[in-house]
Amino acid sequence: MKRVLYFMSIFIFIFTLQSSAQITGTNPQGDIRKKRESNLQNKRATPEQESMVLKYLEENKLGNSEKLTLLKERNPRLYNAKVLKLYREITFVESIKNSDPERYNQIMEERKLTGKSLKLAEDYKNTKVVSERSQIKQELESLLYKIFDLRQMNRKSEINRLEKKLNNLKEANQKRVANKKAIVEKRLQQLTGEKQYLQW
Repeated sequence: MKRVLYFMSIFIFIFTLQSSAQITGTNPQGDIRKKRESNLQNKRATPEQESMVLKYLEENKLGNSEKLTLLKERNPRLYNAKVLKLYREITFVESIKNSDPERYNQIMEERKLTGKSLKLAEDYKNTKVVSERSQIKQELESLLYKIFDLRQMNRKSEINRLEKKLNNLKEANQKRVANKKAIVEKRLQQLTGEKQYLQW
């Protein structure tokens, strides 16, 4: 539960940064992303984390395990950072598997289609025959529309969840304002040690 709350707070923070960037025209997220990636490069993935990531990619047919293995040989530091990043993403997605199965399925479907779109883009670049390139491009475009729709559904459900949480926070805040005197008096008693003999 703590992990879910942690990831929710990170999402809210990033969502707020994106909104402010759109309003002000700045991009603070770029700086944060660079800092996060440099932090990941300084940490080492454990063998268990690495094994779990590779197994997860294979089991869910996300298609990144071969590229990740090649990256391990070519650039071990970047490989390590990618493994840690994927590990964090996987643990987050797995944490919502039971609590929100519909959202979990949407995320997994989006990831599978994204993997397929990257493979199609690679095929398009490697194909020299014009008719085949045209067919691949049409297939890729159709797939990108599906991915877009899935992402919008995910965003809409996340916005609804955040609105519900915001409404709950507003309601709790109104109750605190209404009970201001009692809350302050209770805290005063705690700090001064008075009326402890009245506690159960």
